[in-house]
Amino acid sequence: MKKQYETSDSLLVAYLLCIAGGFMDAYSYVCRGGVFANAETGNIVRLGINIAEGNVYNILKYLLPIIAYSIGLALAYSIHKYLKQIEVLHWRQLSLILEIITLIGVSFLNNNFDHLANCLIAFCCAIQTVTFNKIHGQQMATTMCTGNLRNAMQALCDEDADFKRSFRYFSYIALFIVGACIGTLLTHRFHIKSILIVCLILFIVWILLFIKNLGIRENKAL
Repeated sequence: MKKQYETSDSLLVAYLLCIAGGFMDAYSYVCRGGVFANAETGNIVRLGINIAEGNVYNILKYLLPIIAYSIGLALAYSIHKYLKQIEVLHWRQLSLILEIITLIGVSFLNNNFDHLANCLIAFCCAIQTVTFNKIHGQQMATTMCTGNLRNAMQALCDEDADFKRSFRYFSYIALFIVGACIGTLLTHRFHIKSILIVCLILFIVWILLFIKNLGIRENKAL
């Protein structure tokens, strides 16, 4: 018997969010100071290096995105905890609205405010990480690839290899790369304003969440 999945668990939603995740990482690297804002491992390592070297200014530079990411995580968990009973909008749609509004704000920040822009992108990625962390009942990420790569290889190397599950995780990575490619090309073309394309993708996801049983329909088609 096949399991039933929520619309937020649909592959279409996952693929769109992976494209958005790759786009944001490329955007922050190409036109926001050559940094990757999606995940905080790099910032945590750089924070440790600068603490050891006594670079006070850089300590703050790398600490703030970590704080912004942490706030995003806390806020997303709070939205789920306190607002999930709202009937007009799903709590995931509320999270998407917050993410879209924040990224629209990023599009108005010139390069003098790159550090702030990267903090806001980190904040949005944290929200997205919490809000969409399962597809077809399996853990996944749409703003980073390390966990997806691990899960893909685990599915291949298990005693009972699950090629279908492995392919699905590789497809998330492939769509993240597609998003990074699109993000690079459009950021070179439209520079700071190109982040609005991510807002459009997230708005499409927001609309899709109104479609009931989309995840169930996809599962039946597989």
